[in-house]
This record gives sequence, structure tokens and C-alpha cells, in this order.
Amino acid sequence: MPSLLVMRHRVGIVRRIERIRPDMVRTWGTMEPHAMLCHLHALLAVTFGEIRLPGRDSWMNRWYGRLIFIDSPFAWPRGSIQAPPEILPSASEHGWDWDRNRVIEYIQRFAIGPHQDWGRHPLLGRLSPQQWARLSWRHLDHHLKQFAC
Repeated sequence: MPSLLVMRHRVGIVRRIERIRPDMVRTWGTMEPHAMLCHLHALLAVTFGEIRLPGRDSWMNRWYGRLIFIDSPFAWPRGSIQAPPEILPSASEHGWDWDRNRVIEYIQRFAIGPHQDWGRHPLLGRLSPQQWARLSWRHLDHHLKQFAC
């Protein structure tokens, strides 16, 4: 399973992010490219504990959520899951290049490996670095597919 702890998977995702342009048309969903980058940045900040969201985790969310969102071999459904508004910014006050580079910087932080601070997922609870790396790869892949990247 792809993981951001694996260098070739990180490199592949970064290359796909570098192909995104602000004028690209989405194939599904409602997010524009710049808003998508800001959303990815926000969730990566949650990954490293820089943004804390109110927890709504339960044993059921942890068990089934991890099975579906981290371990399942199936693609995530398109446009049917709505993220909390805290991680759905429309765009930032920064420019396109700044936001894209920020996402890439966060992805590169996975190269440090498990020896850093990790956040708590609001639905899935405390995750291991391996689970965060897999979940983050799947999340990035999901949104990059929105723009055929």
C-alpha cells in the first residue's frame, strides 16, 4: 500500500502536485485547485499536530474508519464525504506558489519518519506514523484525481 514514508511514493505525489495549475478544471467535486491545495495543507497540519480539531472519535469510528479510510484497497467515494469547515478553506491570503510549496514541504516532512510529533485525527483518534503516512497518501491521491493528476 502506498505510504508517504516511502520515498518513491512521496516523489510521485510531489510530481503530481507540481503538475497542478490554478486554471485546471476539476473532473468531479466542488473544490477549485487553489482551495484544494489549502485543504491539503490544512489536513497535513492536522497530521503533524499543528491544527487541532475537536475529537469525535469512538471505538466504532476508529475501527471502521481506519478499515475504510486507511486499509481498504478501494478508492474513496467521489464528493460524498464532507470535511469539517476548519479544513475547507476556500483559498489563503498567500499566492498559488506559496500554497503549493507549503503542501510539498509538509509531504517532505514524512522523510523524517516516525521521530517527530504527530497529531490526533478527529474521527480516527491517535494514529501511528505508518497510519498517518498511508491516510495522507490516500487523501492527496483522492484530491489529485479530482484534477486528473
